[in-house]
Amino acid sequence: MAMEAYEKLLGKLTVPYETHWVETAHGLTHVLAAGRSDAPPIFFWHGMDASAPTWVEQINAAAPHYRVYAADTPGSMGKSVPERLDRNGAAYGAWMRDVMNGLGVERVHQVGISLGGWLILKLATVAPEKISSAFLMSSAGFVNPNWRLILKMLPVLLTTPRDKQGERFLRVMGAPGIQPAEQDVVMFDILMKYFHYEQAPGPLPNDDLRRLTAPTYLLMGEHEAAFRPQAVIQRAKAVLANLVKAEILPRVGHGMITEDVAAVNERIFGFIGEQS
Repeated sequence: MAMEAYEKLLGKLTVPYETHWVETAHGLTHVLAAGRSDAPPIFFWHGMDASAPTWVEQINAAAPHYRVYAADTPGSMGKSVPERLDRNGAAYGAWMRDVMNGLGVERVHQVGISLGGWLILKLATVAPEKISSAFLMSSAGFVNPNWRLILKMLPVLLTTPRDKQGERFLRVMGAPGIQPAEQDVVMFDILMKYFHYEQAPGPLPNDDLRRLTAPTYLLMGEHEAAFRPQAVIQRAKAVLANLVKAEILPRVGHGMITEDVAAVNERIFGFIGEQS
């Protein structure tokens, strides 16, 4: 079922793409690649338990101008090795470095959402030289998850049939009045039914965050449910060495890459264009 959803989402790619298998110290990793090999590279890192094709709208927009990569994180709803890595220590950052080395990529514009933002922060602790710029959305790693989210989720888990929990979860995480994207509903239906839930990671130490020295853009949604947007921005301003801009995007929640594709893409590629 997960692979059927994966392939269906891949079918929404409107640009030619390739698939690569990269051997790393933490297992075999599946990577999507699109765009000219001589164009400036961008790496997209998806959210917790999701998969590379969740970036379909961004890949379609970026591929005519950039060399685009998107990897399936280990243990996610993708094609990479099924075991999750240890969040403590350097495992995730070392895995990311191995993936880029395996692809022959030296220095990359890094874009991540939710856990994907946390991954970029972890990469900075291991190989900051791999980060040309960082675009972080709805990012974990700065503050603890919002305890109010737990209260909102309890009724979903206790009163909603399993086959409806994905959509209910997305409505809790999203902006009021926005219909969740079909691809997100399908993905979260599968995640809620079959995947072991692991809470979002807590804040990283100041010394770790300070290792991210590349130009950084932090984008949080007005209706962000997982983390308090102002608290995330406040901490980022206090510790990041090169925070170029921090913004709260109106009328979106945690899943902004499907809630307002145009506004998100405008900010991602405008920032990367300035840094290229």
